[in-house]
Amino acid sequence: MFGGLGTIGFAAPWALWSLLFLPILWQFLRVMPPKPSIVRFPAVRLLQELSSDQQLATKTPWWILLLRSLIIVFLILAMARPVTDYVPAQIEKDSPLVLIVDNDWSVMDRWDTRKKELSTLLTQAKIDNRDVLLLSGTQSTPAHFRPATEAAKSLDLLRANPWPNDHATLLNTLKDTLGQLDDTAEIIWISNGLSVPDEDFAIQLHGLGDLKVITESPLPDLLALSAVKRTQTGFDVTLSRLKDKGAIETSLHILDENGLALYQQRITLDAGVTDKTISVSVPNELRARATLLRLDRTLNPAAHYLLDEKWRDRPVGILQARTTDKNLLHPAYYLRKGLAPHAPIIEGDLATLLSRKLSLMIHTGDVVLAANASGQLANWITQGGIFIRFANTTLTDTPRPALFDLLPVQLMLGERALGGTLSWKAPSKLAPFPEQSPFFGLDLPKDLSIKKQVLARPDANLAEKSWAQLEDGTPLVSARKIGNGWSVLFHVTPVPDWSNLPLSGTFELMLTRLLALSEGNSFDQRVRDLPPYRLFDHNAQLVSPYGAARPLPAETLTPPDVSAEHPPGLYGTEQNLYAFNLGPRLTNLAPLRELPHGVVVQSFSQNQQTSLAPWALLGAFILALCDWALSIARFRMVKTAAAAIAFLLLSCVHAQAEPDWDKMMAAANQMRLAYLETGDAKMDDTTRRGLDGLASVLRRRTAVELGPTMPYDPEKDDPSLFPLIYWATQPTQPALSTEASARLNTFLSKGGFLLIDTMGSKPTPNLTRLTQGLNIPSLQQVPADHVLTRSFYLLQDYPGRYDHKDVWVETNADQSRDRVSSVLIGNNAWVQAWARDDQMRPIYPVVPGDEIQREQAYRFGINLVMYILSGNYKGDQVHLPAILQRLGL
Repeated sequence: MFGGLGTIGFAAPWALWSLLFLPILWQFLRVMPPKPSIVRFPAVRLLQELSSDQQLATKTPWWILLLRSLIIVFLILAMARPVTDYVPAQIEKDSPLVLIVDNDWSVMDRWDTRKKELSTLLTQAKIDNRDVLLLSGTQSTPAHFRPATEAAKSLDLLRANPWPNDHATLLNTLKDTLGQLDDTAEIIWISNGLSVPDEDFAIQLHGLGDLKVITESPLPDLLALSAVKRTQTGFDVTLSRLKDKGAIETSLHILDENGLALYQQRITLDAGVTDKTISVSVPNELRARATLLRLDRTLNPAAHYLLDEKWRDRPVGILQARTTDKNLLHPAYYLRKGLAPHAPIIEGDLATLLSRKLSLMIHTGDVVLAANASGQLANWITQGGIFIRFANTTLTDTPRPALFDLLPVQLMLGERALGGTLSWKAPSKLAPFPEQSPFFGLDLPKDLSIKKQVLARPDANLAEKSWAQLEDGTPLVSARKIGNGWSVLFHVTPVPDWSNLPLSGTFELMLTRLLALSEGNSFDQRVRDLPPYRLFDHNAQLVSPYGAARPLPAETLTPPDVSAEHPPGLYGTEQNLYAFNLGPRLTNLAPLRELPHGVVVQSFSQNQQTSLAPWALLGAFILALCDWALSIARFRMVKTAAAAIAFLLLSCVHAQAEPDWDKMMAAANQMRLAYLETGDAKMDDTTRRGLDGLASVLRRRTAVELGPTMPYDPEKDDPSLFPLIYWATQPTQPALSTEASARLNTFLSKGGFLLIDTMGSKPTPNLTRLTQGLNIPSLQQVPADHVLTRSFYLLQDYPGRYDHKDVWVETNADQSRDRVSSVLIGNNAWVQAWARDDQMRPIYPVVPGDEIQREQAYRFGINLVMYILSGNYKGDQVHLPAILQRLGL
């Protein structure tokens, strides 16, 4: 062992035999004299007084011999390909090696660890010259043994997949392949650590060869969103986790279709708790925009729950008197109970309901409508509304009842009684729903009975208009399409006096089907297969369909298992999406239990193998430079060689202090705002939240798409990656160094923008001290006709948390920068007005105004960003007439 290097081994140990020739080489170099010194022959008369104390060596000095011998030693070591953490083979090198890695949804957070372990095992297999069979848990294609070098090439293509392992298929493949071998195979299974049903899988693997299992110890916790239920105030969310785990905290995020956070809530799971249901209260406005529920800091798709069309808010209106009666026999009681979990309900008169954006309007029959109601309702239905009417005793009293033109079928006078004292027939049952009906596929309750109904006149198209029928063929629900909408009639009352339909669960399901129909989702599409629309990938991101993904079968009431053919995601069309979530299909999450005797279980390698050959070559190169420098006649190039060596050493030292490439790449790939780090953690956090809040508003109101805000370290970061740097000055902040000032000066001269905010205090000598190294030109207060006042909104003031008037820009901006100021200085604390907490609530109050002042602060931020990005575009005279018109001048 060598400290942190671990065990050092050699991938090509045969090269070390070359060290045996080192003594012979030493002897050869020792007897070989150095290069003779050349002295130009002078005139003869000068030889009399010529004397020289210089003595030429007759053989090579020992230190040069040592130096050159070390160069050869380093070259031989490089040829031997030394590696750290070398693990010698435990069995014969010619035995077959089977590598199985679980690459399902549960390891997506831990995939890098497994990939590194595979790389280590394949490197060792290459050293031992072994053939390898590489299999993955989600693999469905046949595989065969091949050299480790070829198997390593496919490692870059291997990734985690968002569906469970298919161990049954993998086991069949393995049996077919190993059955053709004579030797016992070594099987290494990199497991996901989950239990069911992997005990049987491990037993069968152990029967096929010498089994070694590699997994985490202890297994990290896994979280899944196993159920989401809609409530009147938001959602009931059920979380599932591994058994026998300690307490954990996480956050639930609700996102919209653009990935913006609408709501966040902290969740605590106590030790030993495997399932927990929490209630999340979300305002209706935000709930209507929700498309995804996600757990924080969790990559796997089981922690993501997609919301499809059935979760959308579709307001339902019930024609009702002003007072809300909660009596069990009130016509609207059972409608409220059935629709409340699925849609907001609005009750009122016809004028009130027509003024609201409704998906369904329900008439229970107890409200008398005006004479012109028929025309108003017809116009509303034609535009796409669904009007549902229930029967009552007055509906068939006259040949032309109210809203006669909107009835889907013509009715016969009077009602038909079934099962009464004067009736010859028993109560009738419901027949299976026809295929053209939106109710097709719903289960029929066995105890459902109909005692009274209104009858439709026989018609050639009556069967097409019937969405629900009794066993004798008479319609229970009829419908007629009017324009883009529907007129629907239930031939029974909405209370359990004519039938017990309102008391059954089928009644609620029928209403929800009509809700789905209200969004333009044709029920004809339900009988078609749903093509994949957006699927989760290996990063738990929704992407276009890939691989062998196939459409979901039409029977979505019993969807298939999540697999490579049906990955989790969204299926259907953009107008009719079906969410196929992974979390609800996971059960009994538990760690891997005790394995069969003889199975070796180990954790992942703490250190990965690292090649030392490049370092050996570097050592040989440095020694060769030294030898070259010492071999120059009279050491005339020693200074040059020393400078080269010093430069090389400095380069190596500098390489250890590599810049943050991830940060630079992120800033280069997506435009972001930045804030200059002040050293005050609270102020830096406020500045970050404020700029993130401004970026969120910009995404909603403009075409500017900004990534998360980044901190800017003036001593090492490159400012040219950011269009704007926000500097919230602090009294305790040290002045900028000469290098930082020079870097910012270049940034400002090349088109960058620096916003200096003294956070409510007037400019003081502290500001002069902080900016003494910056080339800030002469400033003026923002003129009333400055482009900043009209780059997006028309503004007269520039308030933030405070409403001071001292906001300064350049007097005469550089023509090369399109006359755009490079700096703005103010004291309105804009980031404090923009900042919001994790629940998207403002953190700081605005002084002295109200939320109108905060809105003005956001508008100033939008104008500033548009001014920076588009320059003096709005300063052109061509925009002047439009601006004057907006001002009413």
